[in-house]
Amino acid sequence: MYYYGDKKDVQQRYRSKRITKVENDEEFGDIKDMVDRWETLKKPLKLLEEEGNVTQRACKPRQNIVFIKTHKTGSTTVTNILNRYGDLRDLNMVLPMADQMRFSWPRMFHWSNVDLLRLDGQPGNILCNHARYNREQMDLIMADDTDYITILRNPATQFESSFFYFEFDRILQLRHRKDPVRAFMEFPDEYLYNITLVLNDLPETINLIQSGMFYDLGQDFLDLGDDDAIRKRIKNMETEFRLVMIMEYFDESLVLLKLELCWELEDISYIKQNQRTKRSNLTEDLRERILQWNHADSMLYHHFNQTFWQKVESYGQRFWDDLKDFQQLRNEIEHVCDPGVMTVKGFKINVNVQKYVMNPKVIPYHRYLCQKLLKTEVEYLTYFRKKLGQQYGYQKILIDEGLRPPQRKNILQRRMAKTLRTRALKKKS
Repeated sequence: MYYYGDKKDVQQRYRSKRITKVENDEEFGDIKDMVDRWETLKKPLKLLEEEGNVTQRACKPRQNIVFIKTHKTGSTTVTNILNRYGDLRDLNMVLPMADQMRFSWPRMFHWSNVDLLRLDGQPGNILCNHARYNREQMDLIMADDTDYITILRNPATQFESSFFYFEFDRILQLRHRKDPVRAFMEFPDEYLYNITLVLNDLPETINLIQSGMFYDLGQDFLDLGDDDAIRKRIKNMETEFRLVMIMEYFDESLVLLKLELCWELEDISYIKQNQRTKRSNLTEDLRERILQWNHADSMLYHHFNQTFWQKVESYGQRFWDDLKDFQQLRNEIEHVCDPGVMTVKGFKINVNVQKYVMNPKVIPYHRYLCQKLLKTEVEYLTYFRKKLGQQYGYQKILIDEGLRPPQRKNILQRRMAKTLRTRALKKKS
């Protein structure tokens, strides 16, 4: 396995000596371990240099990112990549309020749903937990020049995955049917109307029953019947999002992410997370019905599937070289980590999903990386709340070592005050 960078790079990324004092977690080794690791990693890197495969970085990594986490699109794996990137660089992670795992989804994102204490008055670098897209409110919280990215999936398979993952078959009382998805697609409006008569409170996930990806991207049911409005919204998204990834081309999407953000191949490495253990096969006629029902998502996916390949083409042979190297790196990581697989219930649902767990036989030399790759979204939230919490020791250590000032200007407070003044003036005029 090879990593690009230099010795100083590794020391900066794995400043684990300070963290060990705070967390006492086995995943954090001593800084000497990281330096020793680098000495070993230099050997394959030297071979690559001799072959002329390592080039000087000609751009600066972009580190201010909002990831709109759509449902059942491989987004949990992308969230791990972003969490890991922010963690290893001590970036300012935007977290939901202390008792929440999402930013008040299914409501539209609002700055008041953010854990402002852990931002400590500073704009955020990375936001990647479930939040419905609301550009104006997100810009209030994020650092300047933030890049917005998201991921889409073929609406037919995305709908089938959501249908069973969120137990719509149970909610719609279709579990007794041989093919619940087909039964629903025969009379979808009738089933939805009937369920409103049976249930006083509909589950929040019912918002994903039609064009759920468009819903996560800030659109409501009432907007889904107007093709011209849908096209206009898609056109706006094309200018608002730096990259829209495609789940069916997951590795290709991550290589594009790497190129767009000027990252390294190691930054986008992953082990898949949150996969269902059972899937159903869709016949061609049923697939077509699902696409018609999810018409807005179908238009959305078709458009960005085209722009995706235009981006690929713009990078030329460089893209395909990176893809080949990335897939080699992925195979090496899976061999090194060799995680165990267990079946668990999904988060707040009664559906079985695969969970990869740490292999106790992984040698200490590779353990740190493997643990980061396998850390779940919920585990990362708990971890960041400790790491960024002012009452824990890590922030104090950064201050003592001169890596952050003891007092920082409350940039967010000033930004909010300015926004409120501007709105008040508009109302008067």
